[in-house]
Amino acid sequence: MFLNELSDPQKKMFMALAKRMVLADWRLEEHEKAAIERVEAELGQSLAVDPKDLMTNDNLSVLDTPRAKRIVLYELLVLAQADLKIDASERHVFDDLADELKISQDHMDQLEVLSADGYSLMLVNAADDAHRASVNEILDA
Repeated sequence: MFLNELSDPQKKMFMALAKRMVLADWRLEEHEKAAIERVEAELGQSLAVDPKDLMTNDNLSVLDTPRAKRIVLYELLVLAQADLKIDASERHVFDDLADELKISQDHMDQLEVLSADGYSLMLVNAADDAHRASVNEILDA
């Protein structure tokens, strides 16, 4: 929904984080693969990820604005909704990432609530102006 606002380096960092998140439980489920494919379709490209980027957050500095940081977190939360829940291994990834990106627990909680609707909208390839406005409020806070 907001990925096209990111620069190319930010998109690559997002994809590395997304692939790390879906592999956090060491399994790539079919619905997770489908969710990644939908994200790549939204971006209009397949983003290859250097394996070393899957193991480190060294390149988080490319997320150089609060909005870019929150977009990445929101879009990752949307992907995590493919399981219909955020499991313990994914929760660990999110908590660490939010901490590193200096995203408050309040913003994290708000983005997580909104991500469930975001996932539903992604599934049906629909737009919802009210939902987008709600997410934008958090992205710009």
